[in-house]
Amino acid sequence: MPTPLDHVAFVVPSIEDAAATLPVPADLGAIETFAGEGTRELYVGTPGSTGLLLLMQPIADGPYARALAKRGPGLHHVAVRVEDARAWAHDAGHHGWLLHTASLTSWDAARTLWLCRPGIAGLVEVSEGAAATGAPFVEAVDMRVEAAQADRVAALDIAGLRGLGALASSEVVIDGHRWTVGRSHDR
Repeated sequence: MPTPLDHVAFVVPSIEDAAATLPVPADLGAIETFAGEGTRELYVGTPGSTGLLLLMQPIADGPYARALAKRGPGLHHVAVRVEDARAWAHDAGHHGWLLHTASLTSWDAARTLWLCRPGIAGLVEVSEGAAATGAPFVEAVDMRVEAAQADRVAALDIAGLRGLGALASSEVVIDGHRWTVGRSHDR
């Protein structure tokens, strides 16, 4: 059984501008500010559902501001919540996924590990805890990857996550409509 997608996060220059391009009306949570992370963040979708959309706007120097400056707006990470994060990450390591150095601090602080892989345009956040059970807001995530890395994405067996090499940027499917930062279009 695939692991449910907890959320998919996009780094954006403006939360409000990105939310205005969503292809469907959506439940918007409250915008929260995380000074320690240097972000403003907004979850989109019904609380308790799987596959929420997280819009992250950098407001200070840090990893999110560097990601936006280096790669522009787009996918930052996909996230899962599992019973045993270390075992899940260990299994992913058998498929070539690497533990990101941010995990050295995030594990102690929040029982969260970060996985990465060269040639894959996004991180995987693995948090420990009970997974949400509601219907997904984001139905699918098409992650831009180098063609040789598509099997590594598939090996994670995350519901709706696909590694596709032909994409200009990563996209999500919401209520049958494709969306990426700044634009939406039918599939």
